[in-house]
Amino acid sequence: MFGCCPMNKLSCSFLPCLSKLFTEQYARMSPRAALNNSALVSAGLAEAETANTGKLPRYTLVPAAAGTGAGWLDLKLDFAGALSNSVNHGKAKLHSQTAGTLLLRAQLVDFTGWLKRNFRRQDTILLKMDIEGAEHAIIPSLLDNGILDLVDVLAWECHPPPKIGKQACVTLTQRIAARNLTMIGGERMAIRL
Repeated sequence: MFGCCPMNKLSCSFLPCLSKLFTEQYARMSPRAALNNSALVSAGLAEAETANTGKLPRYTLVPAAAGTGAGWLDLKLDFAGALSNSVNHGKAKLHSQTAGTLLLRAQLVDFTGWLKRNFRRQDTILLKMDIEGAEHAIIPSLLDNGILDLVDVLAWECHPPPKIGKQACVTLTQRIAARNLTMIGGERMAIRL
């Protein structure tokens, strides 16, 4: 893809190749501060909490990161393709950029609490989760508090933590598999490019 990895090659350095290929475009990237707005996040959550009475499906964008509590998520993207994140509850600039690195601060919403407050077992819930490592905090919280029992289908990707490795994804997958829900993904979908 993009001349980075031959289709028949099982492993390659895809992200560093893309980073090199799109260096100029990455350098022009900047976050949209207007989306990192508490009123906009609150309005999105309020809309998502309201039943859809229309005839057409409704999709609600909540421009925030999912977590087990409210706060801020600090993201660091270096242009060699590495993404790292950390959760904190302080306030700082929403973004900054240095040569080869983009630092972002996103609002963090209490996803587990929101799910528990707004859904019942009778509801049909398909939960799609590809949250770049935050699954290692959110899924145990969902399991330990019985909230995952609300979910009918969990489609997720597990990203192994650097210090623990793939075993963390295997353990999460085993814990989820013990529940009465359909699981798509999990540790089998943990692909490190």
